[in-house]
Amino acid sequence: MKGTKEFGEATEQYGDWLYIGIEVGGKFDKAVENLSELEVAAKQLADKFHKEPGRPKGTSDLPWNYACALAEVYRKSTGLKPGTGDGPFGRFVHEFLRAIGQGAKSRQYVIDVIKDARAQARKHANNSTSSPFAQ
Repeated sequence: MKGTKEFGEATEQYGDWLYIGIEVGGKFDKAVENLSELEVAAKQLADKFHKEPGRPKGTSDLPWNYACALAEVYRKSTGLKPGTGDGPFGRFVHEFLRAIGQGAKSRQYVIDVIKDARAQARKHANNSTSSPFAQ
C-alpha cells in the first residue's frame, strides 16, 4: 500500500511539473516568435537605412527618428514600453546597429541614442502622433 501511495503522489507531482513545463514552453515559444518578428523588422529598417542617400543628419550614426521607429516596432511586437536603459530594447537597438554594420558601438552609446530619441519624440509629439516611449 505504501509503495502505491508514494507512486501516486510522485505521478501527481510529475504531472504538475509537466503542465508547468508545457505552460513555460508556450510562453518561451511566444517570446521566440516575438524576437523573430523584431529581427525581421530590424532587417527591414536596416535596408531602408542603407537606401537613403547621404549622411544621416545630426551627430549620431542612428538618427533619433530611426530610434523612434525601432521603439514603435518593439512596442507593437512585444506590447512593452521601450526602456531607456541597457534592457531588452537597448539590446534590440544594439542588434539593429550590428545589422547595419555599426555593431562596435558601446552600450552607453546606445543608451544615449535612446534617451535622445525619447526627448526628441516628446518634443515633436502632437495630438495626432504620440511618442512610442509614452505610457
